[in-house]
Amino acid sequence: MGTLKKNVFLVGFMGVGKTTVARRMARDMGVACVDVDAFLERKHGKSAAELFGELGEDALRELEYEALVECANMGHSLISCGEGIVAYDKSREFLKRRGFAVMLESSEATSLGRIHNLSTRPLLAHDCDIEGLWEQRKPLYEEVARAKINVQGRSTGSVAGFVAKVLARAGVYTPDSEDAVAKKIEADSLKRHKKHRHSKSGRPRSAAERSNASHKGQKAARASRENAASSKKHAAHAPASGQGAAEKKQNGSGAPKHRRRRGSRGRGKMRASNNRQNGQRGATPPAN
Repeated sequence: MGTLKKNVFLVGFMGVGKTTVARRMARDMGVACVDVDAFLERKHGKSAAELFGELGEDALRELEYEALVECANMGHSLISCGEGIVAYDKSREFLKRRGFAVMLESSEATSLGRIHNLSTRPLLAHDCDIEGLWEQRKPLYEEVARAKINVQGRSTGSVAGFVAKVLARAGVYTPDSEDAVAKKIEADSLKRHKKHRHSKSGRPRSAAERSNASHKGQKAARASRENAASSKKHAAHAPASGQGAAEKKQNGSGAPKHRRRRGSRGRGKMRASNNRQNGQRGATPPAN
């Protein structure tokens, strides 16, 4: 996690790994990255190789320059550039003026060995002289670069980490402290929580949805107030608990009490008591 103080342009020959390194750096450093060739294709609906074949190299370089300017104006980020962007004078001046350019270099054979589909490279698709092109491009990369890094035999993670250190030493990149990283993670989590709370689907609620929710809330509050008022009214007209109990006892209108069922033992005692009473009634009085 950290902050870029200006744009960082990754330049170099085709196949050197500019896009791959930029993505890895963006993930490790916590910054944004953008690819000029990918932006160009999204904007025009055609790849650089297709634009090259239809419009020619001069028109392609102008379109690349316009895409470079738009990418740089998005905010400070890592920008991976196409290999031929330095062939245009306006693009080279822009790279030197509007950011910090880093040249990634390796041998010609290593760079070409990384290219899996030659048709995606405008010049390779038209059978250009690769060795001559390399000799022509190299001084142009060195012209715009503020730092050069040899990627020969190094992993993507190693190159990304080394570039990050170079940027930090140059004052272009400022890593966040552990406290700042924790606060940033907490802020991002809170932001996602608020966004999810707006709607079950995770999208912010529309004006109509907010209005409907407000209307439902007002209706529920009004119903609650009416129920409370009704309860108070019934309580005012109802008799006191002691008075009501006395009236029920006097009028005999109370609910009948259920008699507890006697068990067999209780019924035996009752029959014995009745027999004694009957026996006393039928006995002959003693003689005087």
